[in-house]
Formats: sequence, structure tokens, C-alpha cells
Amino acid sequence: MRVLGLNGWGDRSHDASACLLVDGEIVAFAEEERFSRRKHAFDACPVGAAAYCLAEAGITLDDVDAVAFGWDMPRHLSLRGLDTAAIDRSLDRLLPRDSFPRAKNPPLHFVDHHLAHAASAYHFSGADRSAVLVVDGQGEEASISTYHGVDGELRPVGTYPIGWSLGYMYEAACEFTGMRTSDSGKLMGLAGYGTPLDALDKIVRVVEGGFEIPDLAPSHVVAGSVDEGGPILGRWGELFAAAFGCASNPLTRVLDETTGVVRATTERDPFEYRDVAATVQHKLEQAVISVVDHLMATTSERVLTMAGGVAYNATLNGKIRELPAVGRLFVQPAAGDAGVALGAAAWIAAHSGDVIAPLGDSIAFGPQFTPDEVRRALDGAGLAYREPADLADAVAQRLDRGELIGWFNGRGEVGPRALGSRSLLASPADRAMRDRVNLEAKRREWWRPLAPSVAVENTAEVFGRDLSLPYMIVTTSVSEAYRGRLGAVVHEDGTTRPQTVTAQANPAYHAVLRRLPGGIALNTSFNGRDEPIVRTPLNAIATFRELQLDALVLGPYVVEGEQS
Repeated sequence: MRVLGLNGWGDRSHDASACLLVDGEIVAFAEEERFSRRKHAFDACPVGAAAYCLAEAGITLDDVDAVAFGWDMPRHLSLRGLDTAAIDRSLDRLLPRDSFPRAKNPPLHFVDHHLAHAASAYHFSGADRSAVLVVDGQGEEASISTYHGVDGELRPVGTYPIGWSLGYMYEAACEFTGMRTSDSGKLMGLAGYGTPLDALDKIVRVVEGGFEIPDLAPSHVVAGSVDEGGPILGRWGELFAAAFGCASNPLTRVLDETTGVVRATTERDPFEYRDVAATVQHKLEQAVISVVDHLMATTSERVLTMAGGVAYNATLNGKIRELPAVGRLFVQPAAGDAGVALGAAAWIAAHSGDVIAPLGDSIAFGPQFTPDEVRRALDGAGLAYREPADLADAVAQRLDRGELIGWFNGRGEVGPRALGSRSLLASPADRAMRDRVNLEAKRREWWRPLAPSVAVENTAEVFGRDLSLPYMIVTTSVSEAYRGRLGAVVHEDGTTRPQTVTAQANPAYHAVLRRLPGGIALNTSFNGRDEPIVRTPLNAIATFRELQLDALVLGPYVVEGEQS
């Protein structure tokens, strides 16, 4: 069966994406932001991503058996008293005919948002049975949903209302400290430098089996609007100001009259709010862990699968992974709303009889380019390049010399993490490299944490135990022997957020790692500030120049930077 999964409604949506499953296998999966070059693809439909998925399979929409959308839009709108008359024309909205000519419309299935998240975690985990946890800002009616996955079915266990959304609590903390609501990963990094306070203990009350937030109304469906987040974030801002005894640090935009560029600025350095970040992070961990303990006890399972935007919180995931009740943790690596395209497609495919294949160690389901296409891009850009006989050795030597390299190889990844296909690579040894990446290349805060890729054969020596963490979405402790040798990627508490790499999942990248000391490289996403990860060779060339990298590896070719 061919099922095209989608996310991105246009109005009031984000992380538009498309995924094509054929007989339960992922054929293509991509985010719209990579095509539009607008980060998070706010208020967009997944036109470019869907067109790519169909082209990758060599089919048209007439060949698709079903389309699955990761929100139950008829229910979502009707609950809020909004007009549902346009639902009958939804396919033309999502996949306009001028871009997707067809003789007929395939059936369109609307899948409950949290159910789509849950399906993305459960069905691709490879587990027949698991407890399933979804935590995000909100779905149609809930902010947390728990399920029991058994033999292909997802049985609801419990929910938390939108008003008590931990996702919105975290977004509100981003706003309060001087960030955008989409900067949750940034807030998590800042939290590592602060000290948790007891300021929120009376606001977020952790109780047996979960948590309560008495100062916020649990039911928060707003008639006539889909913007439930705005009022909740506003209320959290008031609670934070009272609890921490300080004013918020609003982000404002200022036009530089000399350059014509609009810059975001704050009155105070967000680093001053590190204790606020640490307190919110600590309270998030307490609340979610209480929910997890109850869920594992209720289901009597040892496997936990997770999705939803809060599941990107690697620090939280690292602590969940160490819970006695959790024998195995699988966090779906496209955990945010882009992942509901995957989950909605899987839910429909599974209930049509397809067997869903486990995800494996790679999420590289995006576009790829032939050596000829790469060469044409390089020639068109007027760049000199060479093709080394041993690419892995040539790259490893450069990394050993302390160079910062753009790496563009194979199919592009989906999700916010670069995992060895569209990456910036460097030596992890020196903290000065972290400063170069953050301050000079990406022009962002010095305290932003960076992460390592580690050849799986080296995990025992680096982490003190064999590990398989292929998605850079779970933190773990670094062995005492290695903490002093990885200054650019070890957090203040001695942990890091690694990607373990196998030869099977990414042979070219694995070959580079095996030639490096400890099998380790610093790996961060190949993009400039506030830009999506590069998709095409031309994107890579432009970013290579913008970031002033020492070298660019495009497929089999190496380009020297101007400063090399």
C-alpha cells in the first residue's frame, strides 16, 4: 500500500512535512523548511516536501492509495466553533492541483494529532509491546497522552489537558528569558549552567502518578480561535515574574539602518536567566518522570517509546533512560510535529494490513545528488575542487589539524539533527572549537552546547559501556578518562548528547570517524544562523562561503576554504 503522510495546514501551523510509505517501508520523508528555506515552515502546506516524496518513488498522486494528515482537523475546528465547510476541499488546500495534477483524489484520512505522534514512536520502534508517551504543546484536546501499544494497536491510558501543557510552560520560559518560543533546545542548553530553585514548587505540583498546575485552568479550548497557546504563555509569564521576582526579557526586533538587516535583541543577556532555565528544566523533568513512573506501572511494560516536541529534550530523555522501570527507551528522532506525517501514514498503513518496518539507525530519507550534479554545482560556482583517492583519510587529516569542515554526503536527514549527511565537522578536543562554531561560524551564544558523533566500536571506552544512541536525542555520561579530552562537546555536568554511528547506517561517515582519535568528531548541523539545514549542493556552497569554513566536502569532492 502507498500512503502519503502530511503535516502543515497553512494557517497557524508549523513544521510542515511529508512522508511516503510503500508496503510499510519509508521511501521518502522530508520537511518543507528544507525546500522553502524558511525555518520551521510556519503557516505552510507541505507542497515541496510532498512533491519530493512522490518524485523519489517515481509516482504521481494518482498512484497513491491514501493520504493521511497528522491532525483531526474536522474535530479540531468544530471543538472551537470554527467553520468546517472547507474540510471537503482539504486535499486541494494541502496538495494544490497546479502542483499535483491528478485524475482523481485519493482518500484523505485525518488522524488525531497525539495518536499520530504515538504511532510514529510505537510502530517504528521495532517493539511489539510498549508504553507510549506523547508530550508536546497541544493536540486537539490534550497536551500529554499516554498509550499502551500491544500487537499493533494503541490503547489510550490517560491524558493531560491543554491548560496544563508542559510544552507551553517551556515555550513560555523561552519567551521570559529572551528567546523565541521555538528555541526550546537553546533553553535546555542554558539550563545546564544554572542552579534549580524551589520557585515553581507550589505552581507545578508533582503528585503520585503525575502532576497538577492549580494556577492554570485545565480545560483551555478557546471558542472561535485555534490560538490556545497565546493566553497560556501569557499567564505563565505572570507566574514566572512573581515566582522568580524579576521582569521578563522580551525579544525585540531592531532594524540596522546601515545594513538594512532586522536583528533580534534583548535588554539583558539571556545568560542572566540561567537559574530560571535550570528551574524550569528541573520541574519539567520531575513532572514527566512522575507521569512515566505511573505509565510503566500501569502498563507493566519495560519498553517506553516517546514522541511529541518535548521529546526533543535530550537531558530529560537521558534521565528517563536511567529510570529503573525503563528497560529500553526509543525516542522517535523526528519527534516534533514534522513526525506526525510519519505517524499518520503508519497508522493508516498498519490498519490496512501493512507491516511497518522498524526505523533502524538512520533517518536519511531526504534528497540526494549524484556526483555529476555536484560537479555541475561546483563548476557553476567557480570553485576549484579535487577528488581524493581516500576521502575518509583526507577528511580525518583535516579534522586532526583543527579544521572546521562542511560535510554533504548521501541522502539528507529529516528532523533537526544533522547525523552525518548534512553536518559541520570538527575536532571535539578543544573548547576553543566550540567558540569558533558558536561565535564565529553560527554567530550565536557561546554557551550553546555541541554534540559528538562516535563510532559504535568506540562507545565502551568513551562512555564506559556499549551504547546504541543513533539519533543524538538522549544524553549520557562521558567516562572520566574522556571528559578532559572532549572539551568542545561535554556539558557542565559531565554528560553529552551523542550520535553513535555504524558502518551499515552511514559507511562514508563511519569511515571518517574510525580514523579519528577515539572514533569521535564534533558534529553540528550544516546551516547558518536561523537557517534550515542545507538541502542542495548550492545551499551547501552558499553556507560554506557564509560561515568561512576551512573546507567543504560535497559527495566525493573536496573544496579548499579561502583561509586554508
